[in-house]
Amino acid sequence: MVKNSLTKIEGNPKLPSIRIPETSITSRRPRVCLKCHYSFKTKKDLELHLFNERKPYNCLSCEASFESAIGLSQHTGKKHARHRPYRCFLCLKRFKTIYSARNHRKQVHMHSTMQTCQSCRKHFFNKFSLSRHTKVCLDIEKA
Repeated sequence: MVKNSLTKIEGNPKLPSIRIPETSITSRRPRVCLKCHYSFKTKKDLELHLFNERKPYNCLSCEASFESAIGLSQHTGKKHARHRPYRCFLCLKRFKTIYSARNHRKQVHMHSTMQTCQSCRKHFFNKFSLSRHTKVCLDIEKA
């Protein structure tokens, strides 16, 4: 046995220490991006990095990335635009789109989109909220 080619691994003092060949430590497949040469701790981190590399349009305000300039533009308009020209005339809340203002008025003030859970009789402003609640409500019923 050659001392230079072995690395001592010490763990629990009650168990004997283990010696393993150094090559088994350094021979692990590197998790390095071939484009930018950045290395990652886990394979999952590298996969996420490679997935994001396929999306060259990056938002300057957050970590979102997109495959097209149109996608980035839509994201920026929806998530980061400060200009809200449309206003609910009942509560004066401001919105980015006229659709959002109309939808708010229908849901909040007119209750025209109100949905009721058949299991627990709770009320929700729209079908999306009801369907999200129904999954939880049915799980509680089963338990």
